[in-house]
Amino acid sequence: MKRIFLVIFLSFFALSLFAADAAKECSICVGAVTDLTAIPATPVPQLAQIREDGLAAAGTALDAMTPEARAHTAIVVAYRVDPGKDPLLDIETHTKTIIDWVRQHGPLDALGIAVEGTDAAQTTYAIKRLAVSAQGQNAAARIVLPPTPVDELTKLADAGAMPYIDVLLLDAANVTSTAAWIVEKDPAKKLWAIVTPQSPNAFYDLGRAIADGATRAYLARTPDAETFASLAAFDRALIGEYAYDSTARIETLDAKGGKIDAPSLAFVRGEDLRTIVIPRGDAAAATITSLPGDFYIRPRRIDAAGEKELSDVGQKGGRFLIGVQPV
Repeated sequence: MKRIFLVIFLSFFALSLFAADAAKECSICVGAVTDLTAIPATPVPQLAQIREDGLAAAGTALDAMTPEARAHTAIVVAYRVDPGKDPLLDIETHTKTIIDWVRQHGPLDALGIAVEGTDAAQTTYAIKRLAVSAQGQNAAARIVLPPTPVDELTKLADAGAMPYIDVLLLDAANVTSTAAWIVEKDPAKKLWAIVTPQSPNAFYDLGRAIADGATRAYLARTPDAETFASLAAFDRALIGEYAYDSTARIETLDAKGGKIDAPSLAFVRGEDLRTIVIPRGDAAAATITSLPGDFYIRPRRIDAAGEKELSDVGQKGGRFLIGVQPV
């Protein structure tokens, strides 16, 4: 069955529609978890989680990508420290193997490690060595920590790992709790969420993770051409400084105009108030998205086909209405 991911993109009547976009990329972005076998036509953020013994195959896949696509790819490499060896010397060996591999096939957007068989102090040492080596070799723009429980994060922070980490990777369900930990411990850190879609419109689940505090959300689904196209269209729409609007009073109506329990998210761009609305969607029936006010114009649908201006719109009772087909 064809998947359609849906976002509604609206301009704001009160400000110029022709203001140039100062930013060239999204500040909050979406992407996909990948096994590196599919190559997006337009680069989008990709996340691959591999084991060290899979580096050769992953290197072949990366070599098939354009440099721009590799620069949008984050990779976490898992390895186990040999209990029969000196742990710090073994960590050095694994670190050299990984960095040499990235030098051949990168540079990457982000690089991380998932170290097994170590305590917090040894894991911190591994992170430090990776970060210093990656910086020296220009291997990756960021160091990312794989999903880690908050109690383990605290141990790593106490051991001194946090200054060497740029991004915390986590499951979407843990964004809120980890965001609270970040505010207390290290507000400079970014959160990237792995999102397993639960809603008819997968964009809604990606947007929910961002609303909860992530700056990037990866769809935990093997990407195909349509998925990549949808994500690329969404990221183009997100260019600029968007922020989640927790005060938005968006209602969802059924085809007859009755209110139904189907939430939507809103993100607003600060420089011109352009608004992105993400409905949870309904797979079986058409709905109506109802926004307060009469100051929106030129609503566009964003999906795998890109942007398309919508004509099924109207105004009633001081609200702006947009028809949404089954998603």
